[in-house]
Amino acid sequence: MNTIQLTQEQMDNLQSGKPITIEPPTAKPVWGPEGGNYFASAEGDIKEGCSTLGFREFGTERATHSQAELVSEAMRTFNRLLAYRDEFDTDYVFSYDEANYYITQTHAGRWTTTWTRESYSPTIVYMSKTAAIALVCKLNSGEVTL
Repeated sequence: MNTIQLTQEQMDNLQSGKPITIEPPTAKPVWGPEGGNYFASAEGDIKEGCSTLGFREFGTERATHSQAELVSEAMRTFNRLLAYRDEFDTDYVFSYDEANYYITQTHAGRWTTTWTRESYSPTIVYMSKTAAIALVCKLNSGEVTL
């Protein structure tokens, strides 16, 4: 048997004897990318007029060419960080019990590391301390570019 908890107002309306209509809750729409006429490909190319549901839902379409260029640059950076971590820190797994390192860039353009164990962001590529320090050294020397 299922029990449904009613508010006092709902109970009063139910017991009033007046006709009532019970409707199921309406589902809230789930946001999805709007898409556009410009597609930022994995190769870094901006393609016009090739909109598809898959590209739109994956978030690689934009309304303008300049927006698509920005997305392409951000995708390259994020994907290269993932590739670096996967190549040089293959066993890394995020853990709230340990320090999780990531890189940041200062106003002066120098790369540095920072860490967290209190929060997780899906937009940050986390790695071990050793891998993060090595990456920062390579970025600051020009050996690696993002």
